[in-house]
Amino acid sequence: MYEGQDELTSGHLGSRKTYLQIAVLYFWPNMQKDVNEYVKNCLIYQQCKVEQLAPGGLMGSRQITRPWEMVAADITGPFPRSSAGNKYLLIFMDMFTKYVESIPIQKANGATISQRLYSRIFMRFGVPDVLLTDNGTEFRNDLMTEFSEKSGFKQFLICPYNPRANPVERINRTYKTMIVCYLEKDHTKWDENVTELTFAYNTAVQETTGVSPAFLNFGRQPKIQDNLRGREEEEGNENLDLEAKEE
Repeated sequence: MYEGQDELTSGHLGSRKTYLQIAVLYFWPNMQKDVNEYVKNCLIYQQCKVEQLAPGGLMGSRQITRPWEMVAADITGPFPRSSAGNKYLLIFMDMFTKYVESIPIQKANGATISQRLYSRIFMRFGVPDVLLTDNGTEFRNDLMTEFSEKSGFKQFLICPYNPRANPVERINRTYKTMIVCYLEKDHTKWDENVTELTFAYNTAVQETTGVSPAFLNFGRQPKIQDNLRGREEEEGNENLDLEAKEE
């Protein structure tokens, strides 16, 4: 191994070339493994070898400074067609507060997405600077391009085959779990409780922020109706009224 790697006539050419040069004259068990270890531990080779790999990409974080500056969107489905004719669930998420808007839709296309984006996001929270989506044809089309240019936001597409770059992918799984938890035998009613489930998601504390998306978005925690406590208070008031009448 010294002759094949360190001698002047060997040139410190690396493990592969060193192994092939030695293998012409010698053989022993685990020979290639030994040669690889020998070259790997060669100090001169480590100091002088030119790196052949391309430099790694920059690991940067998204710089988001205010609510609704960047909105991520995705579509999950198709689900069984509901009684209302819906087959898909369109979800928008504010990347700053994690607040979500979820809309059952009948068709997954550019026209539907642009209409819901206008009515549920633009007219409530304003036009974002960036819309982050995947490369699906429902998001990547001429209509969406024209809509983004007209509205004044940029559409960023994530890398193909890398769904983790879109955080809504994780929310899709959460929604599917919530829907299944409250879905009985009739699967055509999957969209009936989306409003309540969205309220549950937005009022739940997020581990990444330590507060709920609703609190970050509105500056307060929305009041959750307690039907049981409400009935108990009504019954208590009725009992007091009866006692007062008897007296």
